[in-house]
Amino acid sequence: GMDKMLNEGQVKRDSVTESVKFADVRQRNISNVFLGNLRIVEGSAVNSAAYPIARIRIIGELYNDKNIVIATRVAFGGNVVSDERLASLNEEEIKSALSIPQGSDMSNNRIPPGGKIPFMLVFVREPAGVVKTTIMPLSAEKLAP
Repeated sequence: GMDKMLNEGQVKRDSVTESVKFADVRQRNISNVFLGNLRIVEGSAVNSAAYPIARIRIIGELYNDKNIVIATRVAFGGNVVSDERLASLNEEEIKSALSIPQGSDMSNNRIPPGGKIPFMLVFVREPAGVVKTTIMPLSAEKLAP
């Protein structure tokens, strides 16, 4: 079920990437006609820096009970796919839709200080035995004010 732990992972990052925080993070399942069950992890990426940033990338990892990563997904912020499309796209199409660097609505081109953009990670063909989900900012770029 979706009662699994959802955590922010810990890793050493540069200060720009470190400035990306998360809000309203949640996970759920969607049934896809080709792929069966999809795990959707979604929320907002927030710029906590004093300068604008861009091209936020987020990594999500699923862990088993031995604390080993058993699945990884990466997506650019600003890309959101409707439930209707999530139910009917194939794996390649889902991956493409979440890989647009500027975001599907261009929101990942410039996130002002305190600004936030949506993000979505989609896990396909999830292995058995997931006990924990973590998300972390993977990269972001500093923009001139």
